[in-house]
Amino acid sequence: WAAENGVTEGVSDTEFGRDRVLSRQEGAVFVIRMAHVCGISLPKAADMTMFRDAADISAFARSSVTACQMAKLLSGKGGGKFDPSGVITNEEAAALVYRLYGAAVKDPVSGEEMISTEPDAYEDEFSQKLFFLKVPETSWAYQYIKTLYDMGMYVEISAFDPTANTTRLGFVKMLYELHIIL
Repeated sequence: WAAENGVTEGVSDTEFGRDRVLSRQEGAVFVIRMAHVCGISLPKAADMTMFRDAADISAFARSSVTACQMAKLLSGKGGGKFDPSGVITNEEAAALVYRLYGAAVKDPVSGEEMISTEPDAYEDEFSQKLFFLKVPETSWAYQYIKTLYDMGMYVEISAFDPTANTTRLGFVKMLYELHIIL
């Protein structure tokens, strides 16, 4: 049922991986897919938070981890980290499924902001926040970086490091991208 309805996939084309432990990011993906398949509305309980280890969250799980965090179905592991490759214990699995059940049987309050369970609903927002994780809006260069980001200049960079050294190739690539825009 789970595979037929898109709640889960195998670890390969021929294997489900039934005895492999479930990672936190996989758990988030399964829960959000389940909510989507079953039409479960998830009330927004928190604003989006960027975990300190957000760059370690696999691309396939970013939107689901964000949705779980905003719906308070699954939270971080302390120290501002999510620990995406960490395992989900039986007690954490029980709490996660119970919280999803609670959302399923609760009638949404009129006007309550809801979380999207559409696949990749938060991918763009997550990607932008991850890119700017080390670039505070108070930085003297923030507006320059933000404008170039909005122009599509940094599509190959997942997280901008403002203090890293620029390579000759990196700079020429930026000039080439500017050439295309002009």
